[in-house]
Amino acid sequence: MVSHPEQSAYRFDAFPARRDEEGVDPRSDAWLDAVNLGFLVPPASPQHRRRLAGWLAADGAVLDAASPESSRPGALQAPVATFADYGKPLTVAVGRELETHLVVYVTVRPTHRRRGLLRRLMERSLDRAVEAGRPLAALTASEGAIYGRFGFGPATSTVTVVLDSSKPFALAAPLVHSVELVSEEFAAQHSVRVFERFHRSRVGSVGRPSSYPEQTLHPFSPTGDADTAVRYAAAFAADGSVDAVLCYRPSGWTGEPGSIEVVDLVAVDTASELALWDFLAGVDMVDTVTWRHAPVDPVLPWAVTDPDSVRVERRRNAVWLRVLDVVEAFSARGYERDDELLFSVGDPQGYAAGAYRLVVREGVGEVERVAGDVPVDLELDAPTLASLYLGGTEGRAVARSGRMREHTPGAAERFARLLRTESAPYGVTEF
Repeated sequence: MVSHPEQSAYRFDAFPARRDEEGVDPRSDAWLDAVNLGFLVPPASPQHRRRLAGWLAADGAVLDAASPESSRPGALQAPVATFADYGKPLTVAVGRELETHLVVYVTVRPTHRRRGLLRRLMERSLDRAVEAGRPLAALTASEGAIYGRFGFGPATSTVTVVLDSSKPFALAAPLVHSVELVSEEFAAQHSVRVFERFHRSRVGSVGRPSSYPEQTLHPFSPTGDADTAVRYAAAFAADGSVDAVLCYRPSGWTGEPGSIEVVDLVAVDTASELALWDFLAGVDMVDTVTWRHAPVDPVLPWAVTDPDSVRVERRRNAVWLRVLDVVEAFSARGYERDDELLFSVGDPQGYAAGAYRLVVREGVGEVERVAGDVPVDLELDAPTLASLYLGGTEGRAVARSGRMREHTPGAAERFARLLRTESAPYGVTEF
């Protein structure tokens, strides 16, 4: 391991993302340079910098950065650690949302690791979330081992669905939608509307940032080059309304059977989603269709007459949650069964720490903080609480894992069962 001289001190600078008619302001520009360094991508073009800064500004993002007070001659003068956050709604029950603090663009330069920079930036960000009245924080993680120490736990998951379209394709039930290829403009207009309908009805859906739908319609490379290979289709109901929008990327014709990658698929119901699969299966000169962000309970394997034509692969964690206000978060979500429990949360950072009484009657939860000397049914830590919150975590496995300490026999399974939802939480937003 290469050793590095200790920096005497770091300064931390949080500021709103800004872009004006002349371009990106200098602080935002230096911050974007540091992000590119952290994610190992080439510098963005000036046009793409303006685009990125504009998206962040539209979301009301706060950019945070750590820079050394002093450095060696010749060292890069960009920040050595970056962080950003902004608020978006998370669906916690059908038709019910909670403003959630999204954490994005987290980087620490390799030469400045293990100096507490990430911890300091995270604490500053979570404090901003509390000040803004956001009861939850969320992020997506490329390295899962990092964020448990900050109280985050994986709360939603996705799988990869692979369709072998070289085999005859047939659905078990008749189609009720028709599909047409559509223009980019049509896809942009209707994907927003379809997403809003999807978002209101699916627990675990996160509101989309301002980069949508532009970033989905023609995904940009890190340098800002637009992907012109993406095509668009829509599923129409009998009355002409649009119930699903698809963005997909064909591999192109090279003389051999090609493939299709689903870039974005948003559907308000199963019938419209299956209509899009029927369309994808019928594209000529294609053997494989891959969707890397499907829900963990995909309908396609059960909807086709040949289940062997569909593979479900690689389950991965998607959204990681952090509970900041237990009373507000657990009072807002929906419940599918009734029960009453007392539980305590261990949280070294203090946001969720304490003992609570949860009472659910006719699907409505009431939560109150109780005195610390009141006997509780079980104890758990903040990451476990976050993983259970949306109801997508298998409660029995968590109960057996030892991550919950029971004081009343069976309390761990009762708590997990109380939080369980009929459908796995899921969202199509990447952030």
